Amino acid sequence: MSLKDREWICPDCKTPHDRDINAAINVKKFSLLEQNLIIN
Repeated sequence: MSLKDREWICPDCKTPHDRDINAAINVKKFSLLEQNLIIN
C-alpha cells in the first residue's frame, strides 16, 4: 500500500478504513498511554 492510498478495506472483516482517521486515533491513544491517562 502506498501513501497515496487513503482508504483500505480490512481483508478479514471487510470494514472500510480511512488511513488519516486511523492515524489520528493511534496518535491520541499512544499519547494518552504515555501520560498514564488510560490503561490498555
